[in-house]
Amino acid sequence: MTKTFKRYFIPHEENNYHPHVLHARRAVLYGSLGIFTKVVVAAFVLTVPLSAYMAPDVLKIQADEIFDRVNALRLEKGEPLLGKVPPLEQSSQAKADDMAKEQYFSHTGSDGKSITSLMQRYAYDYEYAGENLAMGFNTPDDVVRAWEKSPTHYANLIDEDYVDAGIGMKSGEYEDIPTTYIAMHFGAPRTTAPKDKKSDVRTGMAENKKRGAPTTRTAPRAASTAQKKDATENVAGVSVAKTQESIAFDRAGSRVYWKADGDGTLISARASIAGPVRSAEISVGPHRIGLEKGEAGIYGGSLLIPDSPDELFHTIISPSLLIVDEAGNTVQESVEWNSIKIVSPPPLKKYVFAKSVEGPTGRLFSLTEWLYRGFIVFFGIALALCIFIEYKKQLPIVIAQTLVLIGLFSFLLWV
Repeated sequence: MTKTFKRYFIPHEENNYHPHVLHARRAVLYGSLGIFTKVVVAAFVLTVPLSAYMAPDVLKIQADEIFDRVNALRLEKGEPLLGKVPPLEQSSQAKADDMAKEQYFSHTGSDGKSITSLMQRYAYDYEYAGENLAMGFNTPDDVVRAWEKSPTHYANLIDEDYVDAGIGMKSGEYEDIPTTYIAMHFGAPRTTAPKDKKSDVRTGMAENKKRGAPTTRTAPRAASTAQKKDATENVAGVSVAKTQESIAFDRAGSRVYWKADGDGTLISARASIAGPVRSAEISVGPHRIGLEKGEAGIYGGSLLIPDSPDELFHTIISPSLLIVDEAGNTVQESVEWNSIKIVSPPPLKKYVFAKSVEGPTGRLFSLTEWLYRGFIVFFGIALALCIFIEYKKQLPIVIAQTLVLIGLFSFLLWV
C-alpha cells in the first residue's frame, strides 16, 4: 500500500520523479471526465421544460428577491422601506393566480374588477393603492429593471406614500405557452375615519407628506400608478379615471400594437381620452411615442424602435400613458397590449437561470461543483508534493499540464 501510494503520488527515482497520478494520459482522462460531466448536466437542464423549474418554493424565493431589490431601490432614493403584510401578499398572489388560470395579462381581472376589489376582499383598508405586473421567465433583476424603465411602474416603486407591499408569482401558460405571472401590490392603510366619496378622490394636487410641499399627483394608480379609494369605477368593464375631473381616460378603448419591422419593431398606439388635453404620450420601456388627437377623442401615434420583438417582450410589462391637461395637471395610466409575444429564453440564459434556482437542478449543479472542487484540491495537493518533496528535480511538463488541469476544473466550476 505504501509503495503504491509512493509510486502514484511521491516523486522519486523509481518513478523517474514523475508521480503516476500526474501522467499525461491520466490528465487527459481526468479532464475529459470533467468536461463530459458538464456537457451531460447542460444537456439535461436545456431539455427540461422551463415550467419544471417554477415550483412554488422556487417562486417564493424569487418573489422575496424582487421584494428585496425594490426595497434596495427605495433605500437608494431615500424613501421608506416597504413592509410585507399578509393582506397584500394574499391579494397579489390572488392576482397572479387569476392571470395564470385565465391566461390574461391586464390590470383588470377576469371578473372585470381591479386591485381595489382584491384589497377589499383581503381586508386591507387602504388610503393609497398600486399594482405592478410583469410576465415571462426572468430573473428578479430583469423584472425590477423593466419596472424602473417604465414611468408608471417606477412611480410605484419609489412612491413615498406606500408603506406596505406584497408580491405574488404563479407559473402557468399564456395562449398555451409556458410563462410566469408576477403581481406586486403597494399600499398605505387608512389612518383616519372614512371620508365621503367626493372628498376621498384625488384632484391632482396633494400634500407631500415627507416634505410638506404641494406636488402634482397622478390620476388613479390602481393600474400601475397609485389611487385613492373609490377613485375609479368599473362600468361594464370600462375603467374611467375620475381623479382629474377635466380628463377622462377609457382603458377599454385604448391599446398598444406592435409588429416586426426589419431588425426593429413598429409600435403604434391609440388612447381614448376626453377633456382639454395639452399633450399625451405612450411610454414603452425607455421609448416615448407622442400622440396626436384624431376623431372622437381618439389619440394615436407610432414609432419604429430598434428593439426586436424578442427584446421588447423579454420582460413583459404594460405600456404607460402620460396625459397633461391644459392646467398642467398630469394623469398617468397603464395601457394594455393588443397582443403579446411570449419569448423563450436562449439556451445560455436558460442554463444560467437553471443554475441560479433552487430545486433538483440547483442540487445537480451543487453536486458537480463539489466534484470539481474535489478535483482542484486533489491535484493541488499532488502538484505540491511533486514540487516540494524533490524540489531539485523538477519536470516542467508535469507542472504545466497539472496547472492546466487545475485551470480547467476551475473554469468548469465557474460556468
